[in-house]
Amino acid sequence: MASSGLKNWLVLALMVLCASAAAWMSPKKFTSDQEQTVNLAELVPRSFGDWTELRHTSQQIINPQLAAQLQATYTETLTRTYVNSSGEVVMLSIAYGASQSRDLQVHRPEVCYTAQGFQVRPQGANTIHAGTTTIPVQHLMTHLGQRHEPVTYWVRIGNQFVLGQFKQSLARIRYGLSGQIPDGVLVRASSISQDAQAAYPVHQAFMQSMVGALSSSARLVLIGG
Repeated sequence: MASSGLKNWLVLALMVLCASAAAWMSPKKFTSDQEQTVNLAELVPRSFGDWTELRHTSQQIINPQLAAQLQATYTETLTRTYVNSSGEVVMLSIAYGASQSRDLQVHRPEVCYTAQGFQVRPQGANTIHAGTTTIPVQHLMTHLGQRHEPVTYWVRIGNQFVLGQFKQSLARIRYGLSGQIPDGVLVRASSISQDAQAAYPVHQAFMQSMVGALSSSARLVLIGG
């Protein structure tokens, strides 16, 4: 009887210890300023370089269920369409999340486009040079019916750029082990074209021009410190 009671006490003590360790190890410090409101519409210029916002157009495709999920996941989102003097059109989509926890983290385009019924094919990686910052970007080719949409994007988690789900999760875990909850942003450029190889340089030129026109506070949000 005594040994049974001791066993129960040991089990209880172990449960308390595990619960305390889990609470102690849970990230508590946000890397972003939680009291600062991120307004992407104000941070991103409506015109920069050779690019000007093309208003009163709707190129995006998104189902209501996915829209509701994105609204619950992200702190702020922005969608715009831009055109340059050559008539080239680029759709810009930015999604910012102040808290990159396991349940609230940036959804890569591979996931979002597939959820909308697109076929998605990775087309390799590249880099964008923005001053002293080198931004790794991922190229995709997406296809739904008659719509062919080449995509170029980058993901920032905390002060790290990440390509792929594994590196994204690894970055979140590393911050978690240091007691921090990082913020995150997805910056995506896309266009309607069947010629992906011709579209990607346009995307990169567009994104490089955009970053070059950002204020210091906007750069902090889109490409980190």
